[in-house]
Parts: sequence; structure tokens; C-alpha cells
Amino acid sequence: MGRPATKNNTKEKVETKIIIENINADKATITEPFCETVTEMKLNMDEKITIKNIANWMVGFNKIESIGEVNIKPNGSIRVTRAEVISQFENGNKLICGTGNGEHATIFIDDKATRDYLEHKGNLINKDFVKKIFDIQGIGDFSNTIKNAFVTRAEKILLINIIRECKFNDFNKVRECEIHCGINV
Repeated sequence: MGRPATKNNTKEKVETKIIIENINADKATITEPFCETVTEMKLNMDEKITIKNIANWMVGFNKIESIGEVNIKPNGSIRVTRAEVISQFENGNKLICGTGNGEHATIFIDDKATRDYLEHKGNLINKDFVKKIFDIQGIGDFSNTIKNAFVTRAEKILLINIIRECKFNDFNKVRECEIHCGINV
């Protein structure tokens, strides 16, 4: 014999949100209620996704989900299973999780569905990203953005390499990047 179910237990299992619009405060009436169901997307854990190394040196890690290791050449990319990437992130691999939420990671997860699943907040540092930063007006705002966006050694070297490659010509901004990174362009 089991315990009888209480009324509160059945209310907790409802997955439908009721959203109420246009509440008339004077008459305390609801004019347009509607329901929205919450759906959860299922990810295929066996699917291979791309991860990118932003560093100028080879990085790698031992696999958790299977036997072996993953090595990524400098500024290269490789495809591994989504399950492996998620396992590495959840087990605190600093190369993938960076500061804990994906920011300042040396390995970028190049799969939006996986990043959304992990609530990954990191950005891929590329030419477009740096160009947007160089479009910032005012050296103070530019300097603060550079200091917040480029923290690790890999990010700083990548910034300097992109400045060299794109041949940015704003002396004050380039000099600010050199000072922050400790590397001359």
C-alpha cells in the first residue's frame, strides 16, 4: 500500500505556461489569455561537431567518452562527437569552458545548438569581431573593451596577429592593444 496522492503533486507536473495579456486593473478581468507549451530540443550526442583552436600552438585533451585523445593544430579545427564536447565542458576542461561559462576559452565550440545547450557565452574571435571593436569611438571605451575581450595569452596573440593581418592604421588603438598584450605589432 502506498500513500495517497495529494492535490499539490498533480499541479507541479504541468508543463504549460499561461501567459496573460491585457489585464484590466479596474474590473480585474483577463481579456486575452493564451497557453504556450514549452518544448525541449533533443540533441544527437553521436553527431560530430567542429571545435576550433584559437591559439598559435597545439592544444589537446584526453577523451572522457571513449579511449584516446584529441589534438588540434595551431589555429586549426577538428570534428568530435557532441557528447565528448559536452562531457569536457561539464567536467571543467579549461580549454573548452574557459572561465566556466565559455568565455576566454582556447577552444571554441563551433556549433550553435551545443553552445545553447551548455549556455556557452564565449565569442569566436576572428577578423570581424576585431573590426567591430576597432569601430568603437573613443579610446577609453576601446581600451575597456579590449581589456574585457582579450584576457588569456591565446586571445592576446590572436588579437595582435589579426591587427597585423588586417593592417589596422589607427595608431592610438594599435598602441593600446600593444600595451595590453605586451606584444609589438
